[in-house]
Amino acid sequence: MPREERFRVLVAANLCAVVARELRAGEAPMREDLTLFNELLGMEGGEPPPDPERLREAVGEAELAARLRAGELDDRLEELGGRLAAHVRRKLEVARPGYDSAWA
Repeated sequence: MPREERFRVLVAANLCAVVARELRAGEAPMREDLTLFNELLGMEGGEPPPDPERLREAVGEAELAARLRAGELDDRLEELGGRLAAHVRRKLEVARPGYDSAWA
C-alpha cells in the first residue's frame, strides 16, 4: 500500500467495523433511545414503528436537542445528565468499543 493511501484505507476499515457493529446491534439501541427520549420529552411511548427508517425518525433526537437548546428542560438538567450519559455510552459502544472504560 502506498504511504499516501494508508490513512484512507485505515478510515475505510474503521468505517466498515462501525457498520458491522451497528448491524450486529440491530434495532435494540434505537428502541432504547426511543423509550428514553419519549420519557425525557414527556411523550406517550406507544408501540414503536416496525420499520427501521420510521423508528429512526420516531426517536426524536432532534426534538430533544431543540428543547434543550431552547432552555425548556433546564429545570431537569440533573436528571437529564445521567439519563443522557447512558445514551452516549450506548453510542460509544458501537462507534468506539471500550472508549468509556478508559475514562473510568
